[in-house]
Amino acid sequence: MASASRSHSLALDLASTSGWCGGVLGTRPRHGSVSLRGERPIERCAALRQWLDDYEAVAGKVTHLVLEAAIVGQHNALATVELLWGLRTTALMWAYDGEIAPHMVQSFASSTVRAHMLGTSRFPKGEAKNAVMEWCRRKGFDTASHDAADAILTWHYAEAIATGKPRVAPGIFAGSPA
Repeated sequence: MASASRSHSLALDLASTSGWCGGVLGTRPRHGSVSLRGERPIERCAALRQWLDDYEAVAGKVTHLVLEAAIVGQHNALATVELLWGLRTTALMWAYDGEIAPHMVQSFASSTVRAHMLGTSRFPKGEAKNAVMEWCRRKGFDTASHDAADAILTWHYAEAIATGKPRVAPGIFAGSPA
C-alpha cells in the first residue's frame, strides 16, 4: 500500500464534461476538465478510459482514485442515468485493471464533501456550484469549470481524510458559525 503522504490521488467529477484533480497528497494538485466525446454513452465511457490511460502515462501511477458519487435519482432521462453509471463503472474497472487497492478507491457524495469543506451542504437552488467556485478562488485555483472545481474540492476532502487534517474551511459558507 502506498503511504498517504506519497499517494498520487486522482479525483473525478464524472459527467459528459468530467472535472479532474490529481497529484501527490501534500502537494498542490493539477486540475482541469475533459469533454468526453461520443454520441452514445458507451463511446463516452471509452473516451474516459482512454483519458485515464493518457493521464496516468503523463502524471504517473495513480494509487488513490476518488469519485464524486453520482446521484442518479436527480435525473429522469435513461440516457443520463446510463451515462453516469457507465462512467462510474469505467473508472472502477480502470482502477481494478491498474491494481489500485480496493480501499484506495473511494466515492463521496457531493453533499458530504461540501458539508466538510464548506461548512454546509445546504445552499439556495443553483448556488452550490458558485460556492465551490468561490472556495477554489480563495485557495488560489484558477478555473472557470464547475466540473474541475468540484473535482478540486473532492480531492482536498480526500486529502483531509487521508492525512487526518481538520476541516479546511470550517463554516466558510455556513449561514451561522460552525
